[in-house]
Amino acid sequence: MGTKRVKIWKKIERKTYIKGSFVGKYRGNIDVTKSESNYEKYYDIEVYEGEIYDFEIEKNNPSKINEKKYTAFKSEYNFLQKRFENIKSKPLNQFTKDFDEFKLKIHYPKVKNIQISKVIKNGKQTFGTFNCIVFGYLVDIIEVEEEIEICTDCNFPIDDCSCLLPEIPSVNERLDIPHNVQFSEIDTSNDIKTENEGCLYAIKIIGWITFIIVGLLSFPITTIIILFFVLMVMGLYKYFNWQHKKLQLYNNGWSVFYKKELIKILKIIATIIILVIGIGYYNYVYYKHQENERIKKEEIKAVQKRFEAEQKRKELQVKKDKSQYYLDQANKNFDRKRYKQTIANLDSSLLIFPDNYKALFKKGMVLKRRKKYTQAIEVFNQLSNKTNQYKSEIYLEKGRCLLKLGKKEKAIVQIYQSAQLNNVEAKKIYERINPFIKEIIGYVTRCCDGTTSSATGRGACSHHGGVCNWNDPIYSKRRKYQVKF
Repeated sequence: MGTKRVKIWKKIERKTYIKGSFVGKYRGNIDVTKSESNYEKYYDIEVYEGEIYDFEIEKNNPSKINEKKYTAFKSEYNFLQKRFENIKSKPLNQFTKDFDEFKLKIHYPKVKNIQISKVIKNGKQTFGTFNCIVFGYLVDIIEVEEEIEICTDCNFPIDDCSCLLPEIPSVNERLDIPHNVQFSEIDTSNDIKTENEGCLYAIKIIGWITFIIVGLLSFPITTIIILFFVLMVMGLYKYFNWQHKKLQLYNNGWSVFYKKELIKILKIIATIIILVIGIGYYNYVYYKHQENERIKKEEIKAVQKRFEAEQKRKELQVKKDKSQYYLDQANKNFDRKRYKQTIANLDSSLLIFPDNYKALFKKGMVLKRRKKYTQAIEVFNQLSNKTNQYKSEIYLEKGRCLLKLGKKEKAIVQIYQSAQLNNVEAKKIYERINPFIKEIIGYVTRCCDGTTSSATGRGACSHHGGVCNWNDPIYSKRRKYQVKF
């Protein structure tokens, strides 16, 4: 056996340390175990998104940003959260400058100079934004080249090689059989055949007994008893026929049979009857036990399902109530024309319960009021993909936004669709921006008595008072803009 050294590629985790200014959004749930009074409350904070800027990374400045500096950096707060995810950043170096933005995961972040703002508290929850200096590291997977020693026979590493195991001696070497001893062949074919037949017969008997017992245990007690008595009657009938022929053959009477064989047979039959009844009773008890267990399990599952459904309903109702609270606040700020605060309230409402369609529709209306028509259209499209509840109003408001953007033909299509859904206001706007107009579709000869003629030469309108207009126009009424989907 020989060895040689080869090079392999191995995947390892690489840490890249990063430090910079950080702004993040967080949500927090109150920690009841630490909040001992109504005046002091402690929250478990979770950072769910953020952005890092004015940062330095280890690759660009290894003397300032490295593991030693990270270890020496003392964090003012210790987060239970092991890493910040969904962190936006600008390109990290010159090799990534073709990209506008990156999403990072900062592992084991340490923070200083925390400033919290925009705090919103609602019962046991709090939301807000904070600014700080963050120091952590990024993790990526790289391949490194490594040199190992392998066996030239099996190509396994030396630690896993089995070529060096001691050889097992042969049978002759273990028994020390002399080479000059001769053995004669012995014919054992008959013994093997007899032994095999006996084994097969025993296997058949065991198999039939197992089959009968399993079969009996799988049937109800009534079926077992009926089957047993049918088989017993058939067996007794066959047996007594055979015994009658045997007695006639040897000129013996039934008294000899009674004394020598019948008593033994009756004992065997009684034993079998007791065994069958015992098996049947066990089967009945076992079946009832299994049925009771099945019913209990189904009842427990039904109770669990009802409990889980009730819990989900309560959790959903809590979310709806919290979302409605922020929606009510948004309506109050909207009436006071505080549109920025209205948007913040609506975002909080949708964050808690994304399917709050009233809040989503209200957000579109606020964006339209702030003249952000493109963003408003995007919100209305998002709402129309979720529900048909505000379909008529969505078409109308999208049409109004498109009119403000100068896209009149597209606006007419949206307002027309709203009018088709019997929106009275949409019908009025549609009649105003897409009225009926007259257009000439041809000319006829107009007689003086008001009738028309298709003749163009002499004799035209001769019986109708003569020709008053040789080219009287024919008008048709149509919409100014054709609606196309």
